[in-house]
Amino acid sequence: MKIWGIKQTIPDNYPGVVVELHKEVRSYIENFLCSQHPLRKGPVCPFVSDALKFNQIFFSYCSNEDDFKEGLKDYLNFLNLPSESSHKLKTIVVLFPRDFSIAKLLTQQRKSMGSCIRAGLMLGAFYHTNSTPSMYGNNFFPSRTPTPTLVIRKIVSTDKLFIDPTCHESVEDKLAFIRMFMRLHGKVISQDKKYELQIFHRKYLKLLYLKYLLRIILIALVVTGIVIILY
Repeated sequence: MKIWGIKQTIPDNYPGVVVELHKEVRSYIENFLCSQHPLRKGPVCPFVSDALKFNQIFFSYCSNEDDFKEGLKDYLNFLNLPSESSHKLKTIVVLFPRDFSIAKLLTQQRKSMGSCIRAGLMLGAFYHTNSTPSMYGNNFFPSRTPTPTLVIRKIVSTDKLFIDPTCHESVEDKLAFIRMFMRLHGKVISQDKKYELQIFHRKYLKLLYLKYLLRIILIALVVTGIVIILY
């Protein structure tokens, strides 16, 4: 899977439309995410602003979900490959066709979330109708991009997404997130947040045990039914 820097030339073998998508999303990054936040001091996305400053934003293109599944391992390896001191800001913006299904985009995000979390990375879905509001106001929607994209970068202590593990679908992913977050940022978050995450951890651990218990009971019932039928 080809990866190029935000200021580099797009690989020749990509269709011309990728040039347009790259240009539009680059503008979203440079002119919107790095602009003054309307509801607080500083840029809309401080992480992106710093990543751009150190030239740590990269792009890739996937024409469908199979391309993304095949390229995910390369993306994770690329992001976790130490290079210079600023490698923790390294970000990959994966572009999809303008008419790519949002339902498929979100499905791919959910399916890939576990792999990203276990690698210490976050995976966000951005698209033009994204209704996720800013944590500073319900009428500001910073996650709206001109074309569907999946963005992968390091988990950081200020991520609202990762302070609330309820966003992950499976119980396993919720637990994996909490453990990874605490391993990466347990020393810098407040005692209140640490306590909150510990409560989440106990809650989801109980759910996981219950899930496995119900699975065992179901298997036992199926086996019992088969035995009754046979004998």
